[in-house]
Amino acid sequence: MINYMQIKAIHIIQKDYVNEEDFFMECEVFIGPEDEEYAYEVYDYNVISLKRLTERFNDDDVMLNRGWMIVKYYEESEIRNKINGIIRRCTAKDEEDTYRNIGSFLIRQEQEF
Repeated sequence: MINYMQIKAIHIIQKDYVNEEDFFMECEVFIGPEDEEYAYEVYDYNVISLKRLTERFNDDDVMLNRGWMIVKYYEESEIRNKINGIIRRCTAKDEEDTYRNIGSFLIRQEQEF
């Protein structure tokens, strides 16, 4: 049986915001099964504006990374919609496979016990 996942919470860890076209944010999202209130995995991701990226990007730089969202303008609902789309795309029959699949797009935090 497929256990559907949802966003439990989104936190902005670091925010460098000049205006809606010039910003960088380091974020984390808590994703877990819809029917389990306190079960979740935590993923990191960054949101950067196209303007900020191009200002900081040198001609000889190469960027290849997961966990980045590059946007022209900051719109919180669009970020949430994109993460929900990732969750839907990554849903598998097994919960651990779903978490692993999401880790292809976002950076899964290591569990410390």
